[in-house]
Amino acid sequence: EPHSFCTRVLIADDLDAVLPETEFLVLACPLTPATRHLIDRRRLGLLPRGAGVINIGRGAVVDQDALGDLLDSGHLGGAVLDVFAEEPIPPGHRLWTTRNLILTPHVSSDDPASYIPRSLDIFFGNLRALNDGRKLPNEVDLARGY
Repeated sequence: EPHSFCTRVLIADDLDAVLPETEFLVLACPLTPATRHLIDRRRLGLLPRGAGVINIGRGAVVDQDALGDLLDSGHLGGAVLDVFAEEPIPPGHRLWTTRNLILTPHVSSDDPASYIPRSLDIFFGNLRALNDGRKLPNEVDLARGY
């Protein structure tokens, strides 16, 4: 479905066709059986030389070992990871020394102007729904994975 802030909106099945022309790949999807390693070694290899990868969704969406290999080889120009397959990242893990990789501590949504007020709005909306016996407005659907 079109979105006013996007030139194109694609489904996952169309990724392979656009990855070769993707300068920056930004991932903000939930972790489900369909998205686990959605960006695997093969798909990372489809990105053009010098491309960047940004993951603010869930760590296991990206094959981190493949990402590390492609960063170390110079195929990918850089990456920013705010989420990881294992959190916290263990001491000595290769992510700590992978070239051109920026690690942030799972804070990509922490906009000081909106995060806390929005979080409180959601919390109080859920509390009102619970108190009134209504379905919670943003209840996690375990079957969908988010």
